[in-house]
Amino acid sequence: MNNEATTQEKSAVKEVALENVAVQNIEVVENVRKHFDAAAMKELTESIRQNGVLVPILLAKNGKPGVYRLIAGERRLRAAKSLALESVPAQIVEADQSKLDELQVLENLHRADLGPIEEARAFKKLLDQGKRSIEGLAKQVDKSVKYVTRSVRLLELPRKAVQAIEKGVISPEHGHQILRLPEDRREKMVDFALTPDWRNQFPTVDALARQIEQRAEKDLKAACFPKDKEYAGQMACVDCPFNTGNQDALFEGATAGKCTNGGCFAKKTAFFLKEYKEKAAKRFDGLEFVGMGSSGWNGLHEIKGAVVLKEDEAKSEKVKALIQKEPKKFGFAVVKPSMFGAKAPSAVLVCKEKELLEKEIRKSKDSGQRAPTREEMEREQFLREAEVRALYAEAAKAVKCVKKKHLLDIVLALNGADAAYAAIGVSESDDLAKTLAKLSEKDLLRLAWLCSLDAYNPDEGLSEAVAAAPKVRKEARKLALAEWEEAMKAKAAVAQAKEVPADKK
Repeated sequence: MNNEATTQEKSAVKEVALENVAVQNIEVVENVRKHFDAAAMKELTESIRQNGVLVPILLAKNGKPGVYRLIAGERRLRAAKSLALESVPAQIVEADQSKLDELQVLENLHRADLGPIEEARAFKKLLDQGKRSIEGLAKQVDKSVKYVTRSVRLLELPRKAVQAIEKGVISPEHGHQILRLPEDRREKMVDFALTPDWRNQFPTVDALARQIEQRAEKDLKAACFPKDKEYAGQMACVDCPFNTGNQDALFEGATAGKCTNGGCFAKKTAFFLKEYKEKAAKRFDGLEFVGMGSSGWNGLHEIKGAVVLKEDEAKSEKVKALIQKEPKKFGFAVVKPSMFGAKAPSAVLVCKEKELLEKEIRKSKDSGQRAPTREEMEREQFLREAEVRALYAEAAKAVKCVKKKHLLDIVLALNGADAAYAAIGVSESDDLAKTLAKLSEKDLLRLAWLCSLDAYNPDEGLSEAVAAAPKVRKEARKLALAEWEEAMKAKAAVAQAKEVPADKK
């Protein structure tokens, strides 16, 4: 405690007398201290039994004749009552009501065993008087501004979190992590923090932080909307308390670049896409807006039944002529940013009639090339997945030891090689980070290797697995092709059997 500040506070308080006061004439009006440690109370009581109350309690006149208000010393008063003492030594002071409230709180803050929530209430009570800033209070109680800020903000937690901190079930540091989230998302994270695992242990602060990262954090670098100004009726990201770069007042080790307010992130994204669509409508003048879609592993081929035209098709004279002739058969769509696709939105031309597309556009190309049939695309996808499964199995032979905390970063940084995530059952709608966190360390390392191989396809490599990749691919493709052809023959046989008239069976 800052001694100079304490002296100034007490200078407005007049010491009247030192005398013994009857215990029954002392009232506890209000005290920020709510918890009294049983073991410490037992020790104090035994000391008072043997030696009496050595340090006088602090009292003030209560406006009633012969009755006093307790300012400091409730533990000593409780011990005296438990020993049935008739009176206790007391220092009597005089001051106005607000000064007495202030003195009571400051006296409690002197106590080393004050609980974190009790301390938070004490700080808030002093701040609510309106006489101090957080900076001024921090100086007065000889604490850092961050310390006082973090303490007071604990009172913003849901009630069950505050109670859990009071009981010592979770720590104030757990509370600071939960406060990183907007108010409507805190209850669920409190439930996580208060749910013991199979060992009957509650999540650590680090485990809670990881859960918040996986469930709530959005990458601001991938955001399509502006972050340096107010947008969609929301605060600028650079100033927002839910920007992790601005959360160092809550916990040590905060890093910039993430948003913990998913609702605001989604609202800004939706507003930006709406504006983008309106601008695109001017570019595609006269064409109907079909809708929005997200690009997956293999790109985006259709949006709400309309076929997405390739860039060279959209620019061709043939398509321009068809739009002039039959504009209602065309439209435009917006491709949203996605985890597996582009990081910025784009507007694309679409054809609403597949027959027109096949007849007039894709089969009329001078190159003689034609668009692959659905069966051909399905076969290629089948063969590709077989290659990936074989390569994934090959990784198991090469990977022996890993460190999981680095692997998540590596896999996420590689950002979605076409079939790599499909090989482990991750769909586009899944929370990628959350799904990957469930994998074992070995599986993560194998996936990282697979993503690298799929994305960069090196001709040479240092590991035996990379050297073996071409052979593995070739063999897997050969076996898968044979499997595919057998499946097609069986399918054809079933179809043919259905066509045989009943009288000839």
